[in-house]
Amino acid sequence: MDIIYFSYTGNCQKIAHFLAKKLGLLSKEIQAPRLPYFLWLILSFIPNLPFKVEIPSLKDQNLVLVFPKWTFNCPPITFFHYYCVRNGIKFSKIFLIISYGGFGEKKYAQKYAQKFQKISQEVKVFLLKKENINEKLPELYQWIKDSLC
Repeated sequence: MDIIYFSYTGNCQKIAHFLAKKLGLLSKEIQAPRLPYFLWLILSFIPNLPFKVEIPSLKDQNLVLVFPKWTFNCPPITFFHYYCVRNGIKFSKIFLIISYGGFGEKKYAQKYAQKFQKISQEVKVFLLKKENINEKLPELYQWIKDSLC
């Protein structure tokens, strides 16, 4: 299983590192330019806008993808999806772990789940509210472990 993450504030990095440690794997970062938050905010208002980032190597048929919920779009994750489509990369299972702090997370998650269904046989989503990350990490780990059986 590959654990890939994009993190601006460090929350998604924390989630990915926790899962990697528990599963005995490495987590790999989607490398994006360190743009000012205000610019990322503007870009997040444009649905389906990809922003070119550096994609780590993918080796497995199962993927854990950890990323934040931004306004309407997370451009680095949208680019990751386009990268996979363009390169014919497909997965058996994708676990989308979405960290959020505001509202509208269910619709956002549904949009990304539909998008990733095009490159995976199965897509599962776990929403993780920023304030509850520490207490929900064991539940998240168990959810992934149970889903792999």
